[in-house]
Amino acid sequence: MFDLTLDSALNAWQVFHFLRPWWFLGLAPVALIVGFYSWHKHHAGNWATIINPELLLAWIICITSLAGPTWEQLPQPVHRQDSALIIVFDLSPSMLAADLAPSRLVRGRYKLIDILKRRTEGVSGLVVYGGDAHTVSPLTEDSNTIVSLVPVLHPGLLPQYGSNIEDAIQVAVNLATSGGYQQADILLISDGVDPSAISEITSIVKDKGEYRLSILGVGTENGAPIPLGSGGFVKDTRSGNVIIPKLNISDLRRLASANKGNYQTISNDDRDIDNLLGAMESLFGDSTQQTDRSFDLWDDQGYLLALLLIPILLLTFR
Repeated sequence: MFDLTLDSALNAWQVFHFLRPWWFLGLAPVALIVGFYSWHKHHAGNWATIINPELLLAWIICITSLAGPTWEQLPQPVHRQDSALIIVFDLSPSMLAADLAPSRLVRGRYKLIDILKRRTEGVSGLVVYGGDAHTVSPLTEDSNTIVSLVPVLHPGLLPQYGSNIEDAIQVAVNLATSGGYQQADILLISDGVDPSAISEITSIVKDKGEYRLSILGVGTENGAPIPLGSGGFVKDTRSGNVIIPKLNISDLRRLASANKGNYQTISNDDRDIDNLLGAMESLFGDSTQQTDRSFDLWDDQGYLLALLLIPILLLTFR
């Protein structure tokens, strides 16, 4: 036991160094002042008459602490996940329908937040669309930044009403390519797609890389009317009938299947998210890369020296 402790101490001493040794330059002014006055007064070594000993000691401790004494390395992963996920969120007026309480929009936002919170590795981006598409967040490792933006997402924020999924998918693919990702997952959170747009969307997804499109369907097959802000519901301008948008699961499933993705209908629990993220992980199981660190990660112990300032402060206060 003694030999083991001694060996550990010797190893620590051998690797002991300072992370920021340039902070010791902060001692130069003190040395110059003490040296000058000692020479000028001809009583070298009587530095206590020039600078308060407690203040000098506190200054030395602060500088040494800031220099970052260390003798132990921190563990670090050899590989990290390097996957990219671009989420495309539907902000068409039909997302205001209340066949899911309190609305499709609110339930979709909850699922979006849950997905982002589950993303602990890789990069994520967010695109929203109505009549046209807009990038809310470019690809980032900080999912919490995107989470903070989700609660304000609403169809009223967009300049044009509509459901231009094609434009949104194109923006998502452009985000991936501009970020240097030739492989990426695109997740569409939507309540519907026009069957005539499936072939064009598939062409966009397959155009520039190996991108896969998964879909979370939000809504029910029975549907519900779209409320107006002034009261009442949206009506067809030709027939005058109230429009009831319904979740067409077969079209959404066909779109996901055509693009090597997974389709899930929104659920009251986490089964939908588990299945979507699980499928993405299996498809991109090799999306890791070696960390390109050019330095060692050392455990900075400078904060321990800062504790020595407490008794000095107490004596000074007294």
